[in-house]
Formats: sequence, structure tokens, C-alpha cells
Amino acid sequence: STGEGLGITTKVTLTEMDTPIGYAAGNALEVLESIETLRGYGPADLEELVCVQGGILLHATGLVESIEEGAHRIHDSLIDGSALSKFEEMCIAQGVSPSVFSSERVLLEAIGLLDSTLLSTEFTAVESGWVSDIDAMALGQVVPELGGGRKQLGDEIDRGVGFVLDAHIGSQLQVDENWITIYHREPLSETHRKSIKDALTLSEGMVNPNQRIIEIL
Repeated sequence: STGEGLGITTKVTLTEMDTPIGYAAGNALEVLESIETLRGYGPADLEELVCVQGGILLHATGLVESIEEGAHRIHDSLIDGSALSKFEEMCIAQGVSPSVFSSERVLLEAIGLLDSTLLSTEFTAVESGWVSDIDAMALGQVVPELGGGRKQLGDEIDRGVGFVLDAHIGSQLQVDENWITIYHREPLSETHRKSIKDALTLSEGMVNPNQRIIEIL
């Protein structure tokens, strides 16, 4: 009502947030995943949110006749390369060197993912099964404790730390198969290790992932 009271067309998107969106968390890792999405190779759930919410914006500004048409136009821009091109233009306009986009290695170096001081630890499944839950809150609390977020105003953010999932809801895992990789600077504490291990829940039967979007109001 506040937005509409100001004459702004307003929509609310209710989304499922119990499990991590996409596969990456942490500043640089999320930037890389976002670029992959702009290239048309992003995670399905993240792409769904981008297309639908982008479609809502296009419809609100009158550029399309329906949210569905807007979502299709956003999806087309991911596939045909125009979304990535516009992102590169925006970055260059803000002072980023065009050479950053010249190769994958230069891009990774620019966002800090080739830092030799960055450690990685893989966690594997202790039993076979289908992934039925990944506790987004538990994993989300680990990242800032590793330096990937601010606990208070003024804290420095370590842009390289975070995690990348190798499995998601509905994935089948075998014993000792990797399901998550943590990127960190210092050795992981036992508390962190337990939080990460406990974040994964497996089921004996197949699990179908739910759509991210619950309702559009």
C-alpha cells in the first residue's frame, strides 16, 4: 500500500528461502555465479527468480503487456548475450578495465578467486541418499564468521571466502561424494565443521525440488 500510495506499481514475490539459492555464497563466489547466470549458464532456481522478477519490472514500467512476456524477454537476454554485454558496459562505465572480461583467468583474478592464501575444504556425504534439505540459515551463519560478512558496522569483508554447493535439493549422493566446498583463510573450527555437516539432510527416497516462487501478490 505504501508503494501504491506513492503512485508506484508494486508487486510482492513470496519465495522459498529455506535452502540456498543457486550454488554459491560469499562475495566473489556470488559475483562469479551471477556472471555465469548472465551468460545463460546459471543455476535453474536463480535463473527462475531473475526472469520472473525481471518480468515483473518490465511489466510495471509498461515495456511488456504481461509478466510472462517480460520473463521470456529476460530469459532471451540471458541466452543471446545481451544481458552480459549490458553488465560489462555498466562495469566499464564505473571504472572497471575492459581487460577484466578478456579471459576467464583475468576475471577470476580480478574478483580475488586466484588468491594463493585462500584455502578450501570439501565435505562429503556420510551415507548414500537424495538431498532433502540444506539448511541455508546454518550455512549462512558460517560465512560471516569466516570473514565473509560484517558482524558490526566498519568490519572488513573478506570477499574470497564462502562456499560452493556440488549438490542441491533432489540430488543423489553416494557415500564419500563431495556435496560442498568451503573457501576460508584459517583452519575451520570444530564448531564450523559440525554446523556444515549438520546442514545436510538426506532421504532414502527420491526428492523433487519445489519452485522458488510461492506466490506473486
